[in-house]
Amino acid sequence: SNSKGKELFGYVISSGFKIITWDDIDSDSNRAKCEILTSIKQSNIQTLATNVSLLLRFSGTSGAENGYVAELYQGTAIRIAKYVNGTRTQLGTASITRSTNTWYNVRFRANLTALKVKIWEIGTSEPSSWTLEVTDSAISSAGWTGLRSEIGQTDGLKFDFFSVATNGDTAGKSPLV
Repeated sequence: SNSKGKELFGYVISSGFKIITWDDIDSDSNRAKCEILTSIKQSNIQTLATNVSLLLRFSGTSGAENGYVAELYQGTAIRIAKYVNGTRTQLGTASITRSTNTWYNVRFRANLTALKVKIWEIGTSEPSSWTLEVTDSAISSAGWTGLRSEIGQTDGLKFDFFSVATNGDTAGKSPLV
């Protein structure tokens, strides 16, 4: 049973990315060390190349954006990539196993040049090690943070929790985690 309460559910009527952002989270200097934590569930994780992404240090406009993304790729991988002037470059990938209709936590951290992401099923302990770690120095300036999806009506993507930390702090967990 789902005792979590409210969920954010959305679907794409037309093609393209849909983004939820938090722009005014802290002073610019503190956002160079930032972290995002979210809880997600999907009823169909196999239909699109990229189902959901966590965004850090983003700025710019569509086609000319800069920032880092942690991407959940179907049920088989998690990736870290960067956008520099709108050009996407993959920085690393790790194999994972995700199941449909199962809640997962995803934590994505940018601490100066260190980029880290981890994923774990809700109801299990948060792993002490990161699922994927890379380094990159292309984007050092602060920007906004958020969630991005490119899903169809049948993908059933839900977000239950969203937390952000800056200045090297750890994003807080949902009390239900």
